[in-house]
Amino acid sequence: MRLIDRKLSLNPLLSIAVFHACVVRVVYIPGYNTIASVLCAIILCVMLLRVKKNFSEPYLKVNLLLFAMSAVMVVSSLLNSYNMNGTLLFIARLNLLTWFLEIQCSEGRIRSTATVFFLCCVVYLLITYYYIVSDPLMAWRNELNYLVGTKFSVSYLALFGLIMYVIAAGRSIKTIPRAVLFAALCVLALLLALRIDCNTGAIGIVLFMLAIAFKPVLEHPLHKPITYLVTSIFVTFILFAFGEIVLHVGFVSDVITNVFGRSSDLSGRTYVYEHVFPFLVNSPLFGYGYNSVYALFEGVMMFSATGNALDAQNAILEYCLYFGLVGVALLYCYICFVLSRGARHIAEGDDWGRYVSLVGLYVLTVLGMAEITINVQFFAYIALYAALSAEEALARDFGYPAPVGRIATIFN
Repeated sequence: MRLIDRKLSLNPLLSIAVFHACVVRVVYIPGYNTIASVLCAIILCVMLLRVKKNFSEPYLKVNLLLFAMSAVMVVSSLLNSYNMNGTLLFIARLNLLTWFLEIQCSEGRIRSTATVFFLCCVVYLLITYYYIVSDPLMAWRNELNYLVGTKFSVSYLALFGLIMYVIAAGRSIKTIPRAVLFAALCVLALLLALRIDCNTGAIGIVLFMLAIAFKPVLEHPLHKPITYLVTSIFVTFILFAFGEIVLHVGFVSDVITNVFGRSSDLSGRTYVYEHVFPFLVNSPLFGYGYNSVYALFEGVMMFSATGNALDAQNAILEYCLYFGLVGVALLYCYICFVLSRGARHIAEGDDWGRYVSLVGLYVLTVLGMAEITINVQFFAYIALYAALSAEEALARDFGYPAPVGRIATIFN
């Protein structure tokens, strides 16, 4: 076997390592963050000779913006002397996953990687469902955490798996067998979200299915930075600014209470929105540090005698509390730069890879109206879109080089 073949055969193993270091967090394994940190160090060592590609065109500007965001995260933690270890792990996950996906795209192996990620998602979701059926109280005994985290984490992983399936299938997603399997996977993901009582996740899966169904209509508008910016700002502030008015409309209140089985104050969200402003004012530029909101709200943000707000109940507000207005501004600059580059090369053909990555970004953005959705998967969708856009030959017709390695033949 030639040396190049031996190198390529390691790619699925590296993809599995990246998935466990960056994408998933196995809650039932004690000290998993330490394991993830070790995996990140190993992955960096393996990728070290190839990382130079990430700091040359066409990836240079994207990665410099990501580096600037990382620097703001570090500054925020230093100023607040808060959670530096968690901050560094979060930064490592974001950067390593972005670099890895860029390298996979540039070397024509993104379909192989997406296949591995999809299979990993399937394995963890099947194990999660097994626990749900065989031991329904397992999550309750673990502070309402399933194998891969909260009910929201389970739903977001299901969405990630669907997106990886589409990227792995490529243009063959339009064939009848692939389309039927994809539809079945969407239904199973929806049923799983409903089974764990995650209405937010179920809504996300439905939004994803609708975006796929209306691809010819939505594809061009969604690529535009202004569309994303307006959508994000609108969903961020609609409940924050008008929650009390909207929720006191009889029809809306009835739907929330009777259809979704939630309280008319959105499980305390309106209280948080009403009282979060002083926290934003006290540290507007650099926030309070990564993952700081639980400690920030503890004993202060009380919406009942025993009820304490755990987070800001809004993705952008949470991110602003973490990293301030500077962090949020850089995040929007990063996303808009990536979309502006991609919008110049909107494919006329079956550009499924970029489209589903974009849809994943929009779905998490919309769900961020009432949940914390700016996570590693959020940045993975940006990285996928950026990497596919950077390779004009790929972006033009999703015509990747022939899939490398036997594992890619699963969908061929």
